[in-house]
Amino acid sequence: MRTFDQMRPSVRARRIVCRAAVGCLSALFIASSAAAADISGKAEVIDGGTIVIAGQTIQLDGIIAPGFAELCGSAEHKWHCGQEAAFALADAIGRSWVECDIRDAGTLRRRVGVCRVGGPKGRDLGAWMAAQGWARNTAGYTALEKAAKAAGKGLWRDATSR
Repeated sequence: MRTFDQMRPSVRARRIVCRAAVGCLSALFIASSAAAADISGKAEVIDGGTIVIAGQTIQLDGIIAPGFAELCGSAEHKWHCGQEAAFALADAIGRSWVECDIRDAGTLRRRVGVCRVGGPKGRDLGAWMAAQGWARNTAGYTALEKAAKAAGKGLWRDATSR
């Protein structure tokens, strides 16, 4: 077998072009997959509106959910709405991979983003939480919150929360 230097110039040129093309395609594939989501991976649920992926804390964009220890209801009937909202979000995620498009650096070392399970066109977790009544709308999910409120779902199941 001939060494690279002993090959005919046309064969050498084809191999160089092939290697360059493979390198370019690999770089393009890596760049496009990285651009699909700013942060992706297995998520840990902190509360009904906050997750952690790869050490990055992410607030779901467009919603405000109760904190994990927050109580809802009247003085005589308190319930752990924060825990239930967190459990609902954890159930929605399950063991799925979560992809988040970061929209804002946020505050308190939290990033703000739209997070989905099931790929780029999958379930928007913020929209799902609003539709299930576990979060209040801050932008874009007004109709979902109104429907959940009318149906008495999630936070709206108690008449004192409405």
